Amino acid sequence: MVAMEQKPGQLYRALGASGDLADLARPAVASRRQVLPVVVDKPKTAKYIWLSFLSLSLAAAVEDWLRGEIGVVTGVVGIATIFIGRGMLNKADLAYLVATPPAAFLVAVLVPNALAISRSANPLNQLSASLLTHLANLAPFVLSAFALSFLLYKIANWRS
Repeated sequence: MVAMEQKPGQLYRALGASGDLADLARPAVASRRQVLPVVVDKPKTAKYIWLSFLSLSLAAAVEDWLRGEIGVVTGVVGIATIFIGRGMLNKADLAYLVATPPAAFLVAVLVPNALAISRSANPLNQLSASLLTHLANLAPFVLSAFALSFLLYKIANWRS
């Protein structure tokens, strides 16, 4: 048998060749595994993403308006969206369950403070101070939401 490492015709199997050497040849185009599913044609996934962003932003705005700070209510709503998302999403789309809550928490912190940040004398300092303060209050909820969603994702994919 001829060693295929130095053979110039290694890629000929992709052109439809057959024979003894076709089984040893490597394909011309390497197959790539898709890590995340495509979300464009999945209406349930899009609904979950919009639901989590809107519900967290609304909860943060109402809590900031009523209490003057963002914290417990927004965090509880964020963890509730994890359970809602687990019920809504298919097994193939559970990667979005892991990726959506941290981004939704970030947007939820920015939405109530957008007007104050835009009117500030130094918007960059106001933005960074607002992000650090509010995300520090929400850190236990952000981390627990991420851990819970990752755990649900792993449990769903453990059996496959």
